[in-house]
Amino acid sequence: MNEVITNSVRLLIEYGALSELPVRDGRVLWESHPRGKNWLATIAPDPKSPNGLARKFLDKAKGDYFYLLPPGALRVGEAIEIGADYYTGGGSPQRRRWYGVVSEIGPDHVDLIEYPTPAKAMAAGQAIRPPEPPKEADESARVAADLARYSSALLIEELERRGLAGIDRRDRPESDNPTP
Repeated sequence: MNEVITNSVRLLIEYGALSELPVRDGRVLWESHPRGKNWLATIAPDPKSPNGLARKFLDKAKGDYFYLLPPGALRVGEAIEIGADYYTGGGSPQRRRWYGVVSEIGPDHVDLIEYPTPAKAMAAGQAIRPPEPPKEADESARVAADLARYSSALLIEELERRGLAGIDRRDRPESDNPTP
């Protein structure tokens, strides 16, 4: 079944904070009542967490701003949940949720694509997320290039100096062992 994108929205970033939020049913996704609870979180599947979602919450901003958005807080392809719940005097929740995927981030905006469920948002995020560069491979290549300039004997001594090898001198190749 094809994904149905219901809404695409560009939110403005001012002074490192979101100054806008998505609108649903003519209302901004923010509950200003004292019994309201608001959040914006990145989400990922986690069967041990509430509703099966691990959440990393962004800090709320103050004044005319909604959420702080420091550099690196959101990445393209990340699924998000925006919640704006109201609790009645009797404690009953009136839940409002918005699920989406970050499709673009600029210095003054973040573009989001809305999806009807967290599962669809997370699946869409996986499809557009850019591949992560392999960090370990880069470090291994750097170390290998650094050590390539040593002969076997010097390599072993350098590894011992760096604390990376505890090789007994008897284990060295014969060509590197001086004859008595």
